[in-house]
Amino acid sequence: MVKIWGGQLHMSPVEKPATVLDVGTGSGLWALAGQKNPESRVLGVDISPSNPAFHVPGCAFKTMDVTEPWTLDTQFDFIHARGLPDFAPATRQAVFDAMWDSLEPGGWLEITNWSLKLRSPDHSTEGTRLEQWFFLLEKGKQAPAQVEAAAC
Repeated sequence: MVKIWGGQLHMSPVEKPATVLDVGTGSGLWALAGQKNPESRVLGVDISPSNPAFHVPGCAFKTMDVTEPWTLDTQFDFIHARGLPDFAPATRQAVFDAMWDSLEPGGWLEITNWSLKLRSPDHSTEGTRLEQWFFLLEKGKQAPAQVEAAAC
């Protein structure tokens, strides 16, 4: 993403946030690289422990399931989330609400995710097994009975 965005870590116009939250930090590299302002405090959270090879002052990591109620005691000037799983609609709403509620007034929230549904400019994927596959993947986010009905 940094290469796609011309060397930038994010697209939001925030310049020197005091508090930053990296949701779904994974390896923690974005949180470590995002700590460009020596006065900022950056917190990276992920469901799995993040153990980066090096540490930067002002950057910390916490193991946390973002789909559960948040217990963070900080409001953030900038919240960054990239590559989160595609949660079920109610869970997605709860996670977005938690991010929004953790944002300082006037702060920035940036969410970047991928779309896995392949499309063709000439519509050659329409009516194919590939289109059916993505349809079933999309339906898989629903209850299993709904998936079985959709597959019939």
